[in-house]
Amino acid sequence: MLRLFTFSFLFLFLSLQSFSQLLPSMVGAVTKKKSTNTQSDAFDASSKGQYIVITNNNVTVSSSYPTPNHTWNTVYGNEGITSGIKEWEITINSFYNSGGNSWELIMGVAYERTQGNYVFNSGCRGFGYIAENGKKNTTTGSCGSQSNYGDTYGAGDVIKIQLNMNNGQLTFFKNGTSQGVSHTVDTEKTWYLGIGIGNAGTSVSITG
Repeated sequence: MLRLFTFSFLFLFLSLQSFSQLLPSMVGAVTKKKSTNTQSDAFDASSKGQYIVITNNNVTVSSSYPTPNHTWNTVYGNEGITSGIKEWEITINSFYNSGGNSWELIMGVAYERTQGNYVFNSGCRGFGYIAENGKKNTTTGSCGSQSNYGDTYGAGDVIKIQLNMNNGQLTFFKNGTSQGVSHTVDTEKTWYLGIGIGNAGTSVSITG
């Protein structure tokens, strides 16, 4: 009887020890599933527009097109997002406000990385937040129209772009303050960071 009790106790002890070793990995797996992807991205030189200039280890972009003229070019991130929650932090180093064209800087996400053209107003391939007037591009027609959204932003501001692939919601934050949900994206597509710049007066960097 004593031998049976000793064996049962030893079996229970070993089982509890094995479970205690397994528990952290189980908790880690759950935590990982719920976590937000904040790993820093970098810009893709192979799909940038003609006048886009990439520097600083591929995390800073500007345009070589001289002010006060403008031509719209887009640059994209390397990381394609298909699931989970992804956040990018973008710092505005400089911003040229033309006073006449409200699309000098627009930031957001795109599912098609097309060289040269301004993806945000062509065929609804990208959705973004416009610096000069705080508006967003619409989700109808060619998506070249705009509607009211949030605050204006410019040099010195930090914009966080949050893409939630669990529900398709795209949200922007200006200096830590949410501007609300701007768009709902197709969660069946792969989405990339997208930055549209009009001329040499504007520069932004991925800082998180």
